[in-house]
Amino acid sequence: MKKITLYVSIFAASATSILLAQPTITSADFPTLTSKWAELSDNRTGMHSVPTSGANLNWDYSTGYYVIDDTSFTSFITPASVPNGWGSNYPTADLAQYSAVDSMAQFFELNTTGIYFDGMYNGTKYGFGKMDYIPDLYYLPTPFTYNNTKSNTSRIVALTKYGTFNAKFILRITQNITADAYGTIKTPSGTYSNTLRVHTFSYSYDSIFVDYIGSGTYTLLSGKGPKDTSDTYSWYSAAKKAPVASVDFEGPASKSVSVSATYYDFTLLPSSVKELNQTNALSVYPNPAVNQPVYFSFDANTTITSLVIYNTSGQLVRSEQIAGANQLLLQTNEMNAGIYFYSLNDKNGKQLQAGKFVVSK
Repeated sequence: MKKITLYVSIFAASATSILLAQPTITSADFPTLTSKWAELSDNRTGMHSVPTSGANLNWDYSTGYYVIDDTSFTSFITPASVPNGWGSNYPTADLAQYSAVDSMAQFFELNTTGIYFDGMYNGTKYGFGKMDYIPDLYYLPTPFTYNNTKSNTSRIVALTKYGTFNAKFILRITQNITADAYGTIKTPSGTYSNTLRVHTFSYSYDSIFVDYIGSGTYTLLSGKGPKDTSDTYSWYSAAKKAPVASVDFEGPASKSVSVSATYYDFTLLPSSVKELNQTNALSVYPNPAVNQPVYFSFDANTTITSLVIYNTSGQLVRSEQIAGANQLLLQTNEMNAGIYFYSLNDKNGKQLQAGKFVVSK
């Protein structure tokens, strides 16, 4: 249910020599109960450029650094199938996603005007429980085609606690959605022609109200706004009934910084990712490492021959040959505090596994 990792060494758009028909996404192109995909992303800040907008463009996502884990899969179930009866809180929902790892479910409503986020349920110890979008939040309006625009404002009201007092958390989200481009996009999972690129600009305000005397009367404690602004560029393919790529930015327009880029793979299954991550039986510890080395421990039969480490700016930090070894000790005393990404490769340079670790000082 979460998004993951991609470093795009070339993220360029250019006019195509072959004109494509202008695509339109309709309600017939929505995900179904049989829709499944894996998400591979790069969460390194500032690594991606704002993609070019316009008609008949090419975008290349085919090269880069990718990370995936077991919680990166999207599949759908009926709301009634969500454990603990959470689906009963969303009687108009048509589809749901559930993650036992995150103890969270998301609910979606589909109709001829679009696919919407109906709400979510967070069952963790400190979660808000039921969170309902009023009105529903857009995932994608339909029918939608090049140069179409749509705006929407939703809010969530969640009951919580402020110390020992009952409180309400209210989040207001405004979306401005534009289909600002179409064309062909290339990712490691394939080349997709006639994709519609949708730009969603969102900003949110939040407020906390507290019932100090237990009377049911709530007083404003704090209000912030706009708390967050974000830009998401997503490419949709009618053939896949799903997005095929996206890139996310956060911050004011003048200082917006990319925070992740993602491509979607429709062939990987959860079992294949487990095999990818377990074939070489890697353990990385401690993580985070606080003023101490990081140990990489491998299965005795591993085919891994090299370890490459990058920082969040994409700079090469270390490169180690580990052929024949089943453990590597990485000294961190000369490394700055922060997040680091590693790639484990075979003798041909093929990536066998990837992930990240944290160095703390």
